[in-house]
Amino acid sequence: MAMSRWRRINRFALGEARTHARLFVVLNITLGTGCLLQMFQGLTSGLYRSNISFIGLGLLLAGGMVGPTVVIGVFRELHNRQQSDVVYSLPMSTSERYLSRLLALAYLHILPVLAWSGLAAITTFIRTSFFNEYEHIRRYIVIDWASTDAIVRTWTGFLACVLFFDAIAVVSAVCCGRRAEIRYFTYLIAASFSLAPLLLRMQLMERIGGQVTKPSSLFYSWTLSLIAWDRADSKTWQFVLLAVLNCLISVGVMLLMYFMYRRRDASTAGKPVVSRAFFEIALVAGLLAYYTLLISEPGLIPYILIGGVVYLVIHIVTFRGNLSVPKVLLWTVKLAATTAAFVLLLWIAYVTDGFGAVRYLPMKNLDNTNIFIDASYDFYDGQNTVAFAGPDAYYWEYHRTDWVSFHAQPTNDRQIRATAEVFQKYAAQRDKSFSGFLKFFQKHEETYRGWNRIVMCTMEIWEGEDHNLLVRQEVSLTGQQIREMMSELKKMGIVQIR
Repeated sequence: MAMSRWRRINRFALGEARTHARLFVVLNITLGTGCLLQMFQGLTSGLYRSNISFIGLGLLLAGGMVGPTVVIGVFRELHNRQQSDVVYSLPMSTSERYLSRLLALAYLHILPVLAWSGLAAITTFIRTSFFNEYEHIRRYIVIDWASTDAIVRTWTGFLACVLFFDAIAVVSAVCCGRRAEIRYFTYLIAASFSLAPLLLRMQLMERIGGQVTKPSSLFYSWTLSLIAWDRADSKTWQFVLLAVLNCLISVGVMLLMYFMYRRRDASTAGKPVVSRAFFEIALVAGLLAYYTLLISEPGLIPYILIGGVVYLVIHIVTFRGNLSVPKVLLWTVKLAATTAAFVLLLWIAYVTDGFGAVRYLPMKNLDNTNIFIDASYDFYDGQNTVAFAGPDAYYWEYHRTDWVSFHAQPTNDRQIRATAEVFQKYAAQRDKSFSGFLKFFQKHEETYRGWNRIVMCTMEIWEGEDHNLLVRQEVSLTGQQIREMMSELKKMGIVQIR
């Protein structure tokens, strides 16, 4: 019974794929050309030439990012009333119809992307790994993204991004009833989900709290920003594992959308938005990403007005068949409430020092770690003032391009934390009023006048000679604060000051 059901689903999926034969041919020509260009580049590149064909990768990327077009074609009964009458009359259950659509998407798009990009990656991998007679020289002169590790990361990250984009397109297709809304909501949600978490962390953790240590891998889960994950601080297997997790989440999302799909019928085709919750979440995510990106730009009001105009235009275009003055007023109130909630969130974060991020220290034991505080407040005679402690502490010597080692005394957890807490105490000394909050986010150019000028100071905590960075915190302090901080650190007798 189960086998016959699967055969019926597969038969309908193949029939659906044949319906889009022209799209399938164009897509495979694009992907195949990109693959061949990359193969030729990988097989013919010499010692001083790159193993990467940027035109080939561009074509592979173009083929990978046409997911919305394929999804619109496969799920055509959701936005075309004539197709709805035909498809919903077929002798299939709702689950069979939905699974056949996902299988058709796999035949038309996912499998070709997997095959062509995989062939290009394998060819480049073989050339890089086995046919390089100058490997002992190559490791020093060929840029990192041409290495075998980079090839594996690029391929797995690319597949994860393609599946993410396809999953977002499926969500948009199920929640919208017109082609235009499916397409632009796919791009809006993909961009917002990729940018908003990292941008919000940047404002709360980095800008307010000063914590500029690498974000957790959770910020790269189910997002296009996976390809921007810093590979210098991670192992290849970690990146591949995260890419596989992203792929599984995408597949899971596409399967879970069945519960929304089964609520659709012919009457919802042509309706701009079927799920109002989806619409509101998409716009809030878009506003969040937009505001977070531009909050530090000078002259913020014009950017807010531009965002508001775009917000209202999306409403008007989406619901153009049902416009009225009360509705426009309601949309304006929603916009104002969303903007006010965002400003309130940032203000609370500012008052609470980034929800406590300013005072963050690792929970692990900090025995025998190194601490380094760079307070470069003496602007006029070009001298740096640094404080350091640890069994193998380093500091940056002004006008030098190398690290100078000072073997200090071993440190314990209490000493490291006491030193860091002094730095963080001064980092938290800022004007907590609302006007101070506005000045904090709108300042760009500092005035360098006497000891009251504001400068960037850095604190780092790392362990071992390989510089395993545990904390990197960057905050703005005045010259007066720096002098007081250094005086307090000197009295503690823990750090060396130079």
